[in-house]
Amino acid sequence: MPNDRIRIAHINLARGYRGGERQTQLLIEALAELGWRQRLIARRGEPLARRCAPVPGLDTEEVADVGSYLAAFDTFIYPSRHEGLGSVLLDALEFGLPIVATRVGGIPEIVEDGVNGFLCEPDAIDTLSDAVLRCYREPELGRRIGESNKNKARNFSPARMADRYMNIYDRLVGAPIRKQPA
Repeated sequence: MPNDRIRIAHINLARGYRGGERQTQLLIEALAELGWRQRLIARRGEPLARRCAPVPGLDTEEVADVGSYLAAFDTFIYPSRHEGLGSVLLDALEFGLPIVATRVGGIPEIVEDGVNGFLCEPDAIDTLSDAVLRCYREPELGRRIGESNKNKARNFSPARMADRYMNIYDRLVGAPIRKQPA
């Protein structure tokens, strides 16, 4: 039975949103069955913490701002069933967290399987838990993925994104919208 505690981050922006809450609970239960101790920090009032509280080896804590705790985690999981972009993934990138997410919607545009995280099919709880454990058991892999994510996060900075949008607008209207510096 592993003695270490895996610190997994999952930020659920709305109760039951996109089905990720249920998949997170199943992942926590699967890791507990393997004997892993875990720590779940959930947004205050989120039902996930209450539902998972009886899981053996799991400590739960409810806080007002989960985002402030990202630096304390080993891995960020995002097991959504349906997703547009998943902008919280950009926060995980910035903190250099390995990401384990589902291959849905816009997530593969941010997470490249095996490069800056791992992509799994929705409801593939065994695959999700294997990826989390791989990040944890192979610290060098976790560090490499973390550095890759910090570098990738630079591509999504507000200034870079604004510049990209302005370039799109410039192309659409056929002329620069912005005044060029003198």
